[in-house]
Amino acid sequence: MCVLSLAEKDRIQIRFFRDQAGVLLDVHPHLIDQSNGAIVVACSDGDQMPDVFKHHEKICAHHREHSRIHLFALNGGAKLISENSPLRMYQEDEVLLSHIRVAREKKNIDTVVLYAHAPCAVAYDKKLSFAEVLELLFQGKERVKREIPGVKVACFCHVDHGDGKKRTYFVSCKAWSKLRETESMIKTLRHA
Repeated sequence: MCVLSLAEKDRIQIRFFRDQAGVLLDVHPHLIDQSNGAIVVACSDGDQMPDVFKHHEKICAHHREHSRIHLFALNGGAKLISENSPLRMYQEDEVLLSHIRVAREKKNIDTVVLYAHAPCAVAYDKKLSFAEVLELLFQGKERVKREIPGVKVACFCHVDHGDGKKRTYFVSCKAWSKLRETESMIKTLRHA
């Protein structure tokens, strides 16, 4: 079995974003309205998807009796939506956006949840740091909101710390934007 491990520089960045910058936060299900379900865009990584799905079912259960997760999963997941994504092989961004639009219309779901995860094989193939993965996630969020007005978009990140320790975080766009204002900090983290 080939299970990917977190790179040391990603561990450093994850600790920074979690412990100092307030970008990676505990998930509080009541803050993300999923009363009518959620459209979830995640990576199809077979080593992580079962944990991601189970965790999101628990979030959904906070709002409704039965989970209602409308899932789209491709290699790279939500990171494919960014207009600048180096992870796309074809036009997965357009495919995902089209399917989100249809799901919203047919299922009447206005909450879109974008997932990143670490470690991510396709991100590692492109030599992307964890900070760059988060940047792609937020660019994807901005694009979904711009191209599909009226949806609520939340970002999450699933981290496999190793040794069976997995954790899903809410990813704060507000904290990320504040951190981005200190561009030298981001450049430093990207090259850590």
